[in-house]
Amino acid sequence: MDADTIQAGTAVVAVWLFLPVLSRGDAVKPAALCLALVTGGLLWESSDPWMPADLQPVLLKSAVALLGFATAVIVMSMRSGDGSRSGVALIGAAGITGVVLRYDLGEYRSMVILSATVLMVVAAGAGGHILLVRHVLRREEPQAAASVHTLWVTGMTWAVLLSCGLTAWRFETMPRWATLLVATASAAAGIAMLTVGQTVVLMWRHPGFAAAYAVPMSQARIDVRGAMAGGVLLLSPAVPLPGMVRALGGGPDYVGAVTWMSTAFVVIGVWRVMRVIRGEALRQRRNAMAGPAAAGVRELALDDPVYRLLPGVSGRRR
Repeated sequence: MDADTIQAGTAVVAVWLFLPVLSRGDAVKPAALCLALVTGGLLWESSDPWMPADLQPVLLKSAVALLGFATAVIVMSMRSGDGSRSGVALIGAAGITGVVLRYDLGEYRSMVILSATVLMVVAAGAGGHILLVRHVLRREEPQAAASVHTLWVTGMTWAVLLSCGLTAWRFETMPRWATLLVATASAAAGIAMLTVGQTVVLMWRHPGFAAAYAVPMSQARIDVRGAMAGGVLLLSPAVPLPGMVRALGGGPDYVGAVTWMSTAFVVIGVWRVMRVIRGEALRQRRNAMAGPAAAGVRELALDDPVYRLLPGVSGRRR
């Protein structure tokens, strides 16, 4: 076996992994097998070296590439079952963490940590989707359920991007301009993830919000999406300001003051954005409660003198 054979085998395995996910949107089983073989081989190497010395760099590079391919495939397997996807991602993250702790990965350490981080995010997201299906999607109309599901997928995408940005910012050595760019992108991903997550939770708690959001060009959709876009575009550029001041030669006191101002601006801005979304959810709940069904219940209550004693029920018929 030589280096060219190993590289060709890696390419073949990559094609084998990506074909199912591109054709049917589910390649969790091939990815699980790949994760098991690669992490098992690296853990075996850490306790009882078996790689030939002359091929060890090529084999290690191939193993890291396969871990990255398997992670990407699990992220893309949107049509797989939530239970299997969550379990494979969680076990894969645990196996990769064991490799990081036991094996000297050298220059590839940050890439392997990135794979473990992304898999943990996918495991949490797939587990949360089980609750979303049980408590939200099953009670909504098909159009509203599809809208909530799309929001959830969007939030998970931002969560994966945020994990990638934070891992790169923590473990990668980058030029200062690249660090500022990664900080801005990570802040945008974090703000988007928070607002999308809050929107999904509010759709869970407030009847009528998901149905109103599902209507194309509805006021609810315009308000929510406008708040999200405004939060991402207006707040995330404030995050790299302290780094820019430091790069321009600002003193520690000046940098500290800018840091506090930037942090306060982002925190207050995110709170305002989330408040706008919550206000829209409450408005849709009031509209739902004031609909024909609620009016009918009130009329029935007025027919029985006992129920007239309840708060908010007393009053004349229209």
